[in-house]
Amino acid sequence: MKFVKYILLFLIYLVFVLPGRGQQMPQLTQYMLNSYAVNPAISGTYNYIKLNFDYRYQWMDFMPNTPQTLTFSVFGPISSQPMGWGGLLYADMIGPTSRKGLLGTGSYIFDIADNYHLSCALSLGFMNYSIDFSQIDFEQENDPT
Repeated sequence: MKFVKYILLFLIYLVFVLPGRGQQMPQLTQYMLNSYAVNPAISGTYNYIKLNFDYRYQWMDFMPNTPQTLTFSVFGPISSQPMGWGGLLYADMIGPTSRKGLLGTGSYIFDIADNYHLSCALSLGFMNYSIDFSQIDFEQENDPT
């Protein structure tokens, strides 16, 4: 019984602790206005091309180096096909760190029944993550870190 307990603890460690990584992706709060940024499978579900530009400046004038997020997206249908296309350009700055990226999306829409559809999408892109070390203040000037 003790052996099973150790195996169970080891499996919990493998599943929950080992793959845990801290990351911060852009926080998108206006998902009703820019639904493509949250769910790329929405591309192709409208009968028109949609352009979105969002700018978010959190805690403005409250403290220095507050989060800022810019997103620009465009998506639309492929005529005469149950498919869609889209693109997303974003920049996310939080203090000394910044992320800039570009995504391209293709989607396909399956008809399940009358007035019911399933949309699936595949997005490919890249992200540039950078840190500006000149903005970091260390408490101790001669600290070797």
